[in-house]
Amino acid sequence: MNRKLTFLLLLSLALFLIALTSKNGRLAILAVPGLVYVFSGILLSPTQISLRAERQIHKTEHSSHGNFTQDLTLYNQGAKTLHLQIQDALFPAMQLTEGSLSQNLLLAPGESYTLTYQFHFTRGSLVWKNTHVIVSDPLYIYQQHLILPALATLTVKPAISKLRHIPLHPQKTLHLTGNIPARLAGSGTDMWGVRQYQSGDQLRRLNWRKIARNPHQLYSNEFEQEEITDIGLILNARSLGHNEEIENELLEKSIHAVASLADIFLHEGNRVGLLIFGQKLVHLFPGYGKNQLNKILFNLALVEQRPYISLNHLQFLPFRIFPAHAQIIMVSAYNANDLPAYKQLRAYGYPLMLLSPDPCSIITTSNLDFTDHLINQAANLDRQISLKSLTQLGVSVVNWPIQHPLNSVLQSSLRQFQQAKSIGSQS
Repeated sequence: MNRKLTFLLLLSLALFLIALTSKNGRLAILAVPGLVYVFSGILLSPTQISLRAERQIHKTEHSSHGNFTQDLTLYNQGAKTLHLQIQDALFPAMQLTEGSLSQNLLLAPGESYTLTYQFHFTRGSLVWKNTHVIVSDPLYIYQQHLILPALATLTVKPAISKLRHIPLHPQKTLHLTGNIPARLAGSGTDMWGVRQYQSGDQLRRLNWRKIARNPHQLYSNEFEQEEITDIGLILNARSLGHNEEIENELLEKSIHAVASLADIFLHEGNRVGLLIFGQKLVHLFPGYGKNQLNKILFNLALVEQRPYISLNHLQFLPFRIFPAHAQIIMVSAYNANDLPAYKQLRAYGYPLMLLSPDPCSIITTSNLDFTDHLINQAANLDRQISLKSLTQLGVSVVNWPIQHPLNSVLQSSLRQFQQAKSIGSQS
């Protein structure tokens, strides 16, 4: 019963009661039109309703990542014209960008109507089960609320940035051709040494300078063999219960980084596994190719930030998830309480790299007063000290100010690692 019907019935009843108490027949006559209007609406209201709804979601053309168009179509399969009002729902994570979620319309028998609107949704999974439709009479007196099945699902995987080759130096490689230096002589691009010519060596590998100094001998260049390796990606999706807005931004950046790293490593032929650390543990055993990338992206799409469990649980997992000597890359906004977990991973013999989005880089210092500016400086100093303690464990730390592109930060940090390594070897 809607407000209009309720008002007319109460008004008619009030007029009848006043007419009875005052014994005034004219007041009773005034109540008749309202009652006729109400009963006419009830008589004209549809008794047999046959409606069907279909929902279709597709990517919006010429738009950025995360923009979609939804078509909600109603079919009148009955024998009467229906007065309808569509009221579709919007999930909290969706943002309506164009169109409307509701529409009043007149739908004749055998006809259909499509409600189209556009929305923005960046990452995650949505499931639509039904839609809300209100059927009324021509006088809009009587209304019937219907919940029609209208199934659809949408999973938006995280966006990927194309990264340049990331040089890694794991202790162990898989004996398959790839891009990782294997510390063995063979086919590759990096110079390994010079040896005497052997039958079958290609002429383009002859070392002419050494031959010129020793004209009675032939010498060939030898290159470092390049293979593939096992790589374990660990995403820290834990909420520390501080600033929710900052933590959400850090999480999105971290998910984007893991997706991009998985893409480049799998594209180069490596075997990649995934471990997501949040309210619960989600893991994928190492695998190859596009199928493994799709699995990784699907699991990343479903990540939500939840109250955290201790990272020290990692000590129970490595030998079951990641092979021995696999290159581990942790993507995490580092917390000093996690230091024992990193020590444990290093004790197991894993070469470990930490890609750490910097929470201090999110805060705009120009908008801070003097006290908040000092607090931010202290937090930044504490972070630098904590990251320094990781480097002393042999962890390769990449500090990522998130306003900078991931690719440039990685390449710059890797060059610094190479320079520090060369200086250390010379000393």
